[in-house]
Parts: sequence; structure tokens; C-alpha cells
Amino acid sequence: MNISVLVRRHRLLLGLGVLLGLAGTAATLLQPLLIGDLIGAVAHDEDLTWSIAWIGALFAADALLAAAHFYLIGRAGENIVLDMRTTLTGRLLRSQIRSFNKLEHGDVFTRTLADTSLARVALSSSVAQLITAGFTTVGCIVVMAWIDWRMLLGTVGWLGVASALALLIARAVRQAAVANRDDTSAYGSGLLRALGALTTVKASRAEGREAEHLRDLADTARLSGIRVTKLSALLMPAMNVGTQVSLAVVIAWGMARTATGDLPVADLTAFIMYLFYLVSPLVMFFMALGELQQGRAAISRVTELGAIEQEPDPQNRPGPAHAPRSGRRPGNRPGPGTASIAFEDVTFGYDAATPTVHGLSFELPATGVTAIVGPSGAGKTTLFQLVERFHTPDRGTIRLDGQDTAAMPLEQLRSRIGLVEQEAPLMRGTIRDNLTYARPDATDRNVAEALRAAHLPRS
Repeated sequence: MNISVLVRRHRLLLGLGVLLGLAGTAATLLQPLLIGDLIGAVAHDEDLTWSIAWIGALFAADALLAAAHFYLIGRAGENIVLDMRTTLTGRLLRSQIRSFNKLEHGDVFTRTLADTSLARVALSSSVAQLITAGFTTVGCIVVMAWIDWRMLLGTVGWLGVASALALLIARAVRQAAVANRDDTSAYGSGLLRALGALTTVKASRAEGREAEHLRDLADTARLSGIRVTKLSALLMPAMNVGTQVSLAVVIAWGMARTATGDLPVADLTAFIMYLFYLVSPLVMFFMALGELQQGRAAISRVTELGAIEQEPDPQNRPGPAHAPRSGRRPGNRPGPGTASIAFEDVTFGYDAATPTVHGLSFELPATGVTAIVGPSGAGKTTLFQLVERFHTPDRGTIRLDGQDTAAMPLEQLRSRIGLVEQEAPLMRGTIRDNLTYARPDATDRNVAEALRAAHLPRS
């Protein structure tokens, strides 16, 4: 799964949101200059009408552009997370059973739900905030240099130290976020494992032990989450200290120069306003950088899950989409004694060193009932999964009505086999929805025939 491709689908919405954010930033940067002009107009007893009107218009434009910016970026983010979840769930549903069974189901749930949400923040709002905050920071510095470059040098040193410290903290935030996502996934996997075997837990009187184990996992996730919070909480104070020292320098030095007439009051006022304006975008920049670092960890986990091995795509394979569900095809009706399923020297193992099925050959007749019996772990379930091609043999051939199942499109193969599992799961919807799950186009007559064949009442 390529995340960059998903993001590019929404580049127009993201780009428009960023442009509106930059326009709002430009309106913000003009405000201190106009307020400085207003102070100068007051000092010279000039007409204030136009100055006040321009300032009011800029305030209104700033508010409208900011609202539109956040709306568009938020909408693009929700569109991105929808695409991520849709693509990810589609790949999971079409994944190779062998690869899927290696995953912790709690971890799959966490990556699909929580990690995609974090990835959304990183790919939309954090990136947009980095761009607009960076633009605001550069704009403020340029205008401050134009007003008085000497005072700017007095502020940059302290802000530079604070920024370097914030970068180190942001890197530590990402490392802590990776650990927290893994710990959260471990708790989710443990919870699903215990709840999925609740009857076994109760029968073994293991409720207390499982609760203690889950509490330990939850506490580990809590501790790593606290570390993320602690490091994230240091970002703003680091910037605030540098800003407060810079502000003290500017006020003391600026007032001294104003008293000697070296610096106009209007310029000092505008400079101090720009310094205040600089604080928020700098803090936002490094907060967004911290969010981006957390999001990168989530993106990596989502991408890793999206790389799960896939079954062959039925759309890229020849053959009809829906074949008859009987064990034979029209026009190829097997005669007496013809095998409908045949295994020819089939070998398969979940672990290559210890094959579950080794050199197995047998034939099942097209009619009648055949029972396959054996002790637990003998490979009975594996045989049916091989017929359905949930797994593929390491060696040998499986034939259905004489056809090699490896050459048949999966859609066609599975449409001709009715699999009734030992533990029959109930899917969403009504009883009829469950009865027709494999054939949603089944008629009432088909349903009645299935109920009659299964000796189930129709009430």
C-alpha cells in the first residue's frame, strides 16, 4: 500500500487549504505595520478612519481565511483516512491466510483504527501547520529585520537555542511514540485473545490470571504513553523560555533607544507585536513537528500491515465470476466412480521443517458421503483449506472434477464448494443474510431448499 499515492488523490484540497492558510498568514503579518501607522497617525493628530477600517478588514479576512483553512485541511484529512482504511481493509480481506494468521489480531485492529487516525493528522493538519507556521516565522523575521536588524539579532540568539532544544525533544517524541504504539497493540492483542477464548478462561478458572496479565500490558502502555506526554509537554516551555528572554531584551533595549530618540515608538510597538506574533507559530511549528514524528511511526505501521501477501486478484484471472455451486460443471457430468476431488502426491506444511501433509494421494467420489477422521492435529482441517486454496501445496496437485485447482480462478473455485465450519460464526444482518452470505442473490426457493436439506425449521 503506497501512502503517497493516497495523499496525491487529495492534493487539490490540501493545496487549496494551504494557500488559504498562507493568505491568512499574510493578513496577520500586515496587522502590526498598520497598527504602527495608527500609532503614528495618533501622534501627528491625523485622520484615523482609513487606518481603523484597514485594520478591521484585515482582522475579518484573517478570521475567515483561518476558518476556511482549517475546514479544508480537516476535510482532506478525513478523506485520506477513509482511503487508508478502505485500502487496508480490502488488502486484509484479500490477504493470504498463512500471512494473516501470523498477525496478532489486536495489533491489526490498532493499526487499522488508531494508527490510521494518527497518520491522518501527520499527512494533513501537521504538514499544513508546518508550512503556514514556517511561513509566518520567516515573514515575522523578515519584517523585524526591516524595522530594526540590530534588535532582531538580540532576539534570534535566544530563539535559536530554544529551537535547537525543541528539535531534540521532537526526535525523542517520535521514538517514544513508536514504543507506545507497540505497547498499545500488545494490550489489544492480549485482550482479544482472552475474550476470544472466554469459555476456556472461565472453565480453567483463569479470570484472575488473565486480568493480571492484561493489567500489566495496560500499565506498560500507560507508562510509554506518559513518556510521550512528558516529552511533548516540554516542547512549549522550551520555546516559551527563549521567547520570554528575547522579549525582556527587546523591551529593555528598545525603551532605552526610544528615550534617546534613536527608535520611534511606533517601530518599537510594531517590533514587539511581531515578536509576540512569532511566538505562536514557532510553538505551533514544533508541536506540529512532534505530531508529525508520532504520525511517521503510525504511517510506518500502516504501510507494513498494507504490505501483507495477497491472494490472486480474481479480476485479473480468466473464467466466469459465478459458476454453479455443485461439485461439477454443466456438460462435464462425471460418470459412476469418477472422483470429484483428487489429491496427487500432495505435501504441505505450515513449517517447512515439519510438513502437516506428506506425499498424500487419494480420491473422493462425486456422489455419496465421505468422512475424514483422525486425531486432533492430524491435518483434517488442513485438507479442506488446501481444497479451498486458503493454502497452496508445497508439492503435488489437487484436482476438482479433473481440473487443477491451482489453475482455476479463486472466485470460480470457491463458488463450487460449500464449506460449513465447525464453529459457525454469525455475520452481521438477519438470519436470512447469514443463510445467503455466500450467495446474496439466492431466491426464496433456494433458501427453502437449503433449510430443508439442513433439516432446519422454516418458522
